[in-house]
Amino acid sequence: MLFTGPIGFSHAPFSKAVFVIIGVNSLVASIANAKSRLHLQLFPHLIPQCQLWRLVSSHFVLSSSAEVLFGSILIYQFRLLERQWGSAKFAAFFTLSSLISTCTSLAFLVLFRPSVDRIALGPFGFIAASTVLYSVQVPASYYFKLFGIGWSDHSFIYILAMQLAFISSPLSIFAWVGGIIAGGIYTTNTGNIKQWRFPTWIRSIVSSYILPLLESSHGDSSNDGSNPLSTATTPADQRRAQLQRTVQQQMQVASMMAGMAPRQGNTPADTTAGESPTTAQTIPVPGGPTGSTSTLSSHNASEVIADPHLVETLTGMGFEREASIAVLVQARNNLDTAIVMLVEHT
Repeated sequence: MLFTGPIGFSHAPFSKAVFVIIGVNSLVASIANAKSRLHLQLFPHLIPQCQLWRLVSSHFVLSSSAEVLFGSILIYQFRLLERQWGSAKFAAFFTLSSLISTCTSLAFLVLFRPSVDRIALGPFGFIAASTVLYSVQVPASYYFKLFGIGWSDHSFIYILAMQLAFISSPLSIFAWVGGIIAGGIYTTNTGNIKQWRFPTWIRSIVSSYILPLLESSHGDSSNDGSNPLSTATTPADQRRAQLQRTVQQQMQVASMMAGMAPRQGNTPADTTAGESPTTAQTIPVPGGPTGSTSTLSSHNASEVIADPHLVETLTGMGFEREASIAVLVQARNNLDTAIVMLVEHT
């Protein structure tokens, strides 16, 4: 699903900076008709004129409104990576992926000269590398089938990336290839690349003078940390937070009901005439802590069968299959009660 996690750029100041800088630069370059002065061209701009600033400027401007639209959506979505890694690592990733993409593009310009003489404007290397890392490190929120083909919410990201590559081609192809290479290098941690960071003094200056300007407001009471969903940054975190909140509510209700219910014992007065008292057996719950047991009547155990659909629901939440079957039998296929029992025994 697009736009997962907390709305906005909370805990993602570097993504916010890239988002704003590219948008503003693209608008100003379009109004001033200055895009021809920013693109990356080997001859004559880099050689012999030595306009080295083009190596940087080419990553912070997009050529058309369509590119700005699709690029902005993707950069906004990739803020999830920054929330997972932290801003220092994400800034290093942006720099390294852009550097690798630029070097790859220059190599292709030399190889294919004079058929291709320049590279299109845009952070295509960073977007391509981020797409690779997003597919690896951000879990899919849901899956579905369309025309008999399996899809996930990640599919929307891939479609947007392909659309952006299509409208910016053919001049951006080399940058995209370089970005995919950078994403592969970062994924495999070739040369221990994931450990690189900017020097401490640079991070100190940024933290003191620039970061306060980029931090998002947290005035909303829903983001004060009391709600676990407010700090969930990925779809998987959100599902776990939602489960945690549901379990907490169910446990509160169960505690209230336990306090209101009268105490009952296995005495003759508690049984109906003509019925024999139910014999209780102590059955261990699989997946629970060592020595943990739960009381289950032999009468109920012989009649109740765990619902297969509820078993699949619990295993999909991450619980063990044997434990799920055991608690569903005890809870008589009450899903909420089963979840509470599983959490208490885990």
